[in-house]
Amino acid sequence: HNGLTSGIAHAVFNRSDNVTILDLDTLALVDQLGTGAGSNPQDAAVVGTKLYVAALASPDLLVFDRAAGNALTNISLASLDAVDGHPDCVSVLAVGTRLFVACGVLDETFAPRGNGKVAVIDTLTATVTSTFDLPARNPVGLLQATPSAGFFAGDLVLGTVPDYQDFSTGCLVRIS
Repeated sequence: HNGLTSGIAHAVFNRSDNVTILDLDTLALVDQLGTGAGSNPQDAAVVGTKLYVAALASPDLLVFDRAAGNALTNISLASLDAVDGHPDCVSVLAVGTRLFVACGVLDETFAPRGNGKVAVIDTLTATVTSTFDLPARNPVGLLQATPSAGFFAGDLVLGTVPDYQDFSTGCLVRIS
């Protein structure tokens, strides 16, 4: 539920093709949003009335405008994976009006073709403002913001598992 709790709702990611939104207090169904056949949604972030969904099997960041009847638009992230145009995104985190989207860049067998990537998106213009490579393969888990008064001074962190056969090579990536 990375960044999804807005005081009244919580999301459940049905790893095939939808996101279910539940009331935090009663767990009653609020809404269910289709993300596309086989899209495999992984994470979401809320900025204003928009719900941004990162999906493993989509070339885009999916954008649902909750105030406009869940109108769906996309922000293309296809350029993050020059081979198949599906960057295999695993996490999205809102920081003010910016979104950070972490992607794995995997082949059809889910093996990494290189290091993971991050796209930075301006939510005011719905555009990718920058991208950068992570220092390792296989970003896993969720992007997290550290406390601004803490050791990492508000930077983001994300776990990686470069090799699922050798767990001694994993690391925590810091994004300033």
